[in-house]
Amino acid sequence: FDEKRWGSKSINRILNRLKGIFEKEMEKIREQDAYIAGMMENISTAIVVLGEHGAVKYCNTPFLKLMNIHSLSNIKQLVNVDAGFVRALVMACSDGESRVIRENELGKSEYSIRRSRTTLSGNEINILSINDISKEIDENEQKS
Repeated sequence: FDEKRWGSKSINRILNRLKGIFEKEMEKIREQDAYIAGMMENISTAIVVLGEHGAVKYCNTPFLKLMNIHSLSNIKQLVNVDAGFVRALVMACSDGESRVIRENELGKSEYSIRRSRTTLSGNEINILSINDISKEIDENEQKS
């Protein structure tokens, strides 16, 4: 805003200060988003964030690798990949947790799925974390 005009000098100065404050806050938010996104990509836990009607708000690289896909916009897209896994994800959304066994050419693996709920922009979302618990189960069986 032009601060040299005589009539609106003080108002424009205040508006420019407010604009500067908003820009600094937006930069902080962008930095925090980048930091969190970096952390989510560098953990071994598979994460998927689901909105209403199975809309995928976010999924990290470990989840994409687990499902052997490149991108995902709705959880229903996984029905052709692994319908049992989709059922387990949906069950975790309602019950808070579930387990599922997947078999592939490398063998059998068991996964634990846990849900956290939060509200984002007024909409409830489910944050699902998926961990391979096969090794822990094998170790417990050996101890038994």
